[in-house]
Amino acid sequence: MVGAHLICTMLRQGFGVRAVKCPGQSTEYAKCILSLYSDDCDTLFNEIEWVEADYNDPESMKAALDGVCTTFCCLSPKVA
Repeated sequence: MVGAHLICTMLRQGFGVRAVKCPGQSTEYAKCILSLYSDDCDTLFNEIEWVEADYNDPESMKAALDGVCTTFCCLSPKVA
């Protein structure tokens, strides 16, 4: 949830955004959050560069972060 709000803030400030999507994860929640901030959430959503990576796979994360200068991790811990 925090990540979707952060993405929106960064896009509205003109930053490029690459967001990691875990395998099987939907991006619809992010689009829903964007709709709270903009009447044209599709335009904002399409500015996001989505990459699929597994947080438990260092090689996929390395590829996802290639060329990125700043990162924010908003992954929720799994609750048992």
